[in-house]
Amino acid sequence: MPRLSEVQQFLSSGGARVYRIPCKVLGELTGRVYLVLGAGEPTLVDAGSGQGESTQNILDGLDAVRRAFGESTDAAHIKRIIVTHGHLDHYGGLGELLARMTAEVWIHPLDSRAIAAPEESAALARHAARQVLVQAGVPEETGRELLAHHWLAPREPPAAITNVKLLETNAIDDIRVLHSPGHSPGHVCLLVDDLLLCGDHILPRTIPQLWPESLRPYKGLGHYLESLDRVRAVPGIRLALPGHEAIIEDVYRRIDEIRRSQTRRIQYVADLMRRANGPTTIWQIARGLYQQTAGFFALLAFMDAASRVEYLHQRGALRVANLEQIESDPRAAWQYVLD
Repeated sequence: MPRLSEVQQFLSSGGARVYRIPCKVLGELTGRVYLVLGAGEPTLVDAGSGQGESTQNILDGLDAVRRAFGESTDAAHIKRIIVTHGHLDHYGGLGELLARMTAEVWIHPLDSRAIAAPEESAALARHAARQVLVQAGVPEETGRELLAHHWLAPREPPAAITNVKLLETNAIDDIRVLHSPGHSPGHVCLLVDDLLLCGDHILPRTIPQLWPESLRPYKGLGHYLESLDRVRAVPGIRLALPGHEAIIEDVYRRIDEIRRSQTRRIQYVADLMRRANGPTTIWQIARGLYQQTAGFFALLAFMDAASRVEYLHQRGALRVANLEQIESDPRAAWQYVLD
């Protein structure tokens, strides 16, 4: 397992203190939650996964903030938890944390069902994923294998959190809220003066995972690119603090890098379609783009390919060639050609 880094302190231009607390989340994956002080009520941003040592890592981090930086805040003093988005590695620890603190939980309305009605949310996510796999032409046995790795819709989700507050305003106290859909429908970035807490919207090394909008409204590549532009238009961001990986010292440059990468990825699909001998399914396109993936990474690769095909189809670059078959057979795979 990777060794967790130390708690870090970041001071905003307005005097707020933001503490970066590492935690294990899912298997080898590590995450970061943030303690925000001096911008209103003591606030924790994200809650880890609740799996393994995740919650204890966060509690140890809060203790380290007290010991190393002289803050009087501990778990009992936290009054608010803001969840950047409804993925398990960011909300799964809510129940364990709320057993140790009296805090309001805030999340954007479009992701709120993940924590307020987790069983419903997970079941509907699996149902939508099955439909996408059929529409994409994924062989039935392969589809079952891919869905077995769909950890974003766990078969045993955490208990429901009651009295969830909805992030329907542009700010909470001195924390500005930027709705940034794409990676998830209700993803938000939080601006504390010149510090951007960006969840999974922008990562320093990894291109954030995207999912087709056919899974849920406000996912998808189109919404993600629009959200990148929305964040890039915010002036004066000195540091970006993501939910995984290292801090980002030049978020504007990183946004430009991600945009260029996405443009290349879209072009890969168009080039593959030009070389195709006839109508092509999303599954065939995914196999052409990602030939060596397996298990969970095969699911991510497929969803990435599906989001790009969807993007091109929505914008008129592709058309569906087998409309009569689709109308007569609900299990027919959509076959695309360049338009």
